[in-house]
Amino acid sequence: MLKKILVATAFVTIIAAPAFARSDNTHARATASPSDVVIVDGKVVGQDPDPFIRTMLSGHVPGEGGS
Repeated sequence: MLKKILVATAFVTIIAAPAFARSDNTHARATASPSDVVIVDGKVVGQDPDPFIRTMLSGHVPGEGGS
């Protein structure tokens, strides 16, 4: 009897594990901060939490001429 319970528990765990993994990945993407998004000429060109990287994505390099 105990063996059947252990086998059933293992089976349910194996079947349910991928569903929990997928939901975690979806949650991580959904919680991205809107301030991390770089928009140039009305188009999203990328996103990054690092301000230096966002500056590079925007095409403006500090210290250089231009806009």
